Amino acid sequence: MNNQISSIISNLSSAPLLAIDQLGRQLGHSLIIAPHPDDEALGCGGMISYLRSQNVPVSVVFMTSGGASHLNSLKYPPKLLAEVREAEALKSCEILGVHADHVFFYRYPDGVLSSYEDEKVKEIAQQISLLMEKQEIKTIFYPWRRDVHPDHKMCNTIGFSAVNQNKSSVQIVEYPVWLWNISEENDWPEEEEISVFRLNVTEVLEQKKAAIFAHKSQTSEFIDDDPSGFRLTEDLLAPFLGDYEFYFFTKDKMESLDQQFFDTLYSDNADPWNFKHSDYELAKYQKTNEILGDSHFKNGLEVGCSIGIQTRFFAKHCDTLLAIDISKDALAEAEKNNNDLENVTFQVKDIVQDFPDGQYDFITLCELGYYFDPHTLQEIFQKVSEHLNTDGQFLMVHWTSYVREFPLNGNQVNQIFRKFNTIENKFSCLTSYIHDNYELYIWRKN
Repeated sequence: MNNQISSIISNLSSAPLLAIDQLGRQLGHSLIIAPHPDDEALGCGGMISYLRSQNVPVSVVFMTSGGASHLNSLKYPPKLLAEVREAEALKSCEILGVHADHVFFYRYPDGVLSSYEDEKVKEIAQQISLLMEKQEIKTIFYPWRRDVHPDHKMCNTIGFSAVNQNKSSVQIVEYPVWLWNISEENDWPEEEEISVFRLNVTEVLEQKKAAIFAHKSQTSEFIDDDPSGFRLTEDLLAPFLGDYEFYFFTKDKMESLDQQFFDTLYSDNADPWNFKHSDYELAKYQKTNEILGDSHFKNGLEVGCSIGIQTRFFAKHCDTLLAIDISKDALAEAEKNNNDLENVTFQVKDIVQDFPDGQYDFITLCELGYYFDPHTLQEIFQKVSEHLNTDGQFLMVHWTSYVREFPLNGNQVNQIFRKFNTIENKFSCLTSYIHDNYELYIWRKN
C-alpha cells in the first residue's frame, strides 16, 4: 500500500459517525445488492445486523451465486459450488437477522456481469427496480463505483440504473470491498464526490464475524482440491474485522427547508428534538459553555434559537442577546423558557429573507446550517461576515450524522464555511472540538 492510499485511509478514519440509534428511522427498509455471496457480510454485515435489531426490513439480492471461485475443483464444479454458496449465503443472512423470504438469488454467471451490453443491464436494473417498488425500499446499498472487481463495478451500474427507473425517492449508499486491498489512488472517493460516514460495529462485531465465516467455501479449507482457488486470507479479511464499516452516501440536491417544514414540525411537537430533557443536548451545551470560557460580548446574536434552551447559556456571555427563529411556535416556547432573562430579546425572523440589522460581537449558528442548500448557506455566511464586528466571534456547532430530510450534514456545513473563508479570507479559527456526534468551531473575524 503506497503512502497516498495510506493517507486517504487515515483521513477516512475521522469521517463522521452514523448514529446507531437513528439508523432505522433515517434509512428505512433497505436493499443490499451483493455481487457474490459473502459481499453482504464483508461490506454491510454490521449495518444489516443493526437494522434488523431495530426491526427494519432488509432484503438482500445476490447477483451471482459465486460458482467461479474454484474453477479447478473436481469435487465442487461451478454448478455444485453455486448451490453450496447459496446455502452459505442463507446461513449468513440468518445470522444477521434476514429471513430467507427476503433473500433473492438472481443467478447471473459469476465473472460475466461486466460483459453485459446496455440492453441486458437495463433489463436487470428493471428487475431490481420492480423489487424495490414491491418491497417499498427507502435505501439501497451497492458496491462502490470504483471497487476493484468487474462484477462489483457492474453491480454499481445496475443499482444506479435501478434507482433511476424507480419512481420513489431512494437513498443511495455505496460500500467498499476490494477497495481496501487492491486499489489504486484514483479508485478512492474524490473530495466532495460523496459523503463518507463510519459505522461503529463493535456491538454486533461477533455477529458480523459469524456471518463472514459462514461462507466456509471462501474462508476455510472446505474445498481442498483446488490450491489456485479463491480464499479470503487473514490479510484480505483484516479490513472487515475491525470496529468500523464505511459507507459512501450520494444525496440528490435538495432545496433549503422552508417555513412550512418548521411550522409542521413544531405544531406536532413543542420540543421535537427533546432539547429540554436530553442528556446529550445538555452535555453539548455544557461543553460549548466550557469552551467559551470567560468570553464576554457586548452584543450577541443567536440564529435559530428554537425553544431557547441553549439561549440561557449564551445569555451569560452577552450584555444583550437577540435570539431569532423562523418558527413562531418555537419562539413562543423560547420566551416562556427564558422569561426571567432581562438581557435577551426574541424575534421571529427568516435569516434568508431578513437577516437582523446591526453589528454584533458574537454570532451563533448552532444545529442550523444543514437545513440549507449550499448556495443559500454561503449567502448566510456572507451575511454573518457583514454583521460581525472585527475581532467578533462566530460559533458553529452541528450534528454530523446523516439525516434523510436535511439537504446537508454537519460535516458539509463546516466544509462549505472553510471553502467560503478560503475565498473571503476574513476569519481565523480560534478553537475547534470534534465529538463523535458533533463538530464545534469558533471563528474570529479578522
